[in-house]
Amino acid sequence: MKNINKSDDLKIKKTKTIKEDYLIELLDILYEKQILKKKWRKFKKVLKNILDADNIYIDIYPSNKHLKLFSKSKNISISSIDNIKIIKQNEKITLVLLLDLLNEKFQIVIENPKTLTKSDLILLKKIQTILRLHVKDEKDRREILEHLYIDPLTGLYNRYFLNTVIPIEIEKVKRYKQNLGIIFIDIDNFKEINDKYGHLIGDKVLSMIGKLIRKSIRKTDIPIRVGGDEILIILPFTSKEQAIFIATKLKNLIEKNKFKFDDTEISLTISSGVSEISRDMSFLDVIEKVDKALLKAKKEGKNRIVIV
Repeated sequence: MKNINKSDDLKIKKTKTIKEDYLIELLDILYEKQILKKKWRKFKKVLKNILDADNIYIDIYPSNKHLKLFSKSKNISISSIDNIKIIKQNEKITLVLLLDLLNEKFQIVIENPKTLTKSDLILLKKIQTILRLHVKDEKDRREILEHLYIDPLTGLYNRYFLNTVIPIEIEKVKRYKQNLGIIFIDIDNFKEINDKYGHLIGDKVLSMIGKLIRKSIRKTDIPIRVGGDEILIILPFTSKEQAIFIATKLKNLIEKNKFKFDDTEISLTISSGVSEISRDMSFLDVIEKVDKALLKAKKEGKNRIVIV
């Protein structure tokens, strides 16, 4: 621990502030390997209690280039303690625990811990060591990737996957002159379903919609839950005409399906925006274009498809 930056900016204290019960609970979760399964939320909660942090999430990067980008920005300082990066911007501190597991670079990002003691840093180093010991084979790596990329409610990919994969797919379009179709779906009147039947039924509706979409599209297609009831489907090697066909198929399938929950039966419709990604479009261009198509479908009366 001799290489700790002791500048006033980092405000690293010498006093021990970690509660013993929190520490024991956290290490138990790690040793039981539960962080790779269903206890990630509990792990985050306990670690947040220890560090009094604003937010904690797990992330993945192919390299540490993002740290170099940080270093070029103004008012940002970066210091290192082994594989722990301490990034300070103005009054905000971000801790990044770097983990090189089975040739995949993961990181646990801890945003704005209110206190940062030497004991806290020792604990974070223990976490890194335990994770390295546990992640021994491809199955473990797949479990981490599944947690990173899959939305647990719908079984679709999540927004993080969107931000990671879409730029790559767009690059393929530019380099190999491939077709890439895109469908943006929104469940009509979903707020009213939540208000009338409750969020539990609303979650079941999302889960069933996710299952229906997964079963109805091709294995090469990429369905992503962007947030709430919005779902983006990326269609590699697909023209606009083919994307319209798939969007129409999904629209008709959901409209004909009866969603039953005990004594409750709900009929649903969806609105969709459909487009094809061209070689001169950026990531933001793609999202903006198809989002405008979806908004137009909603304004024109819902339960319809708008092509741009």
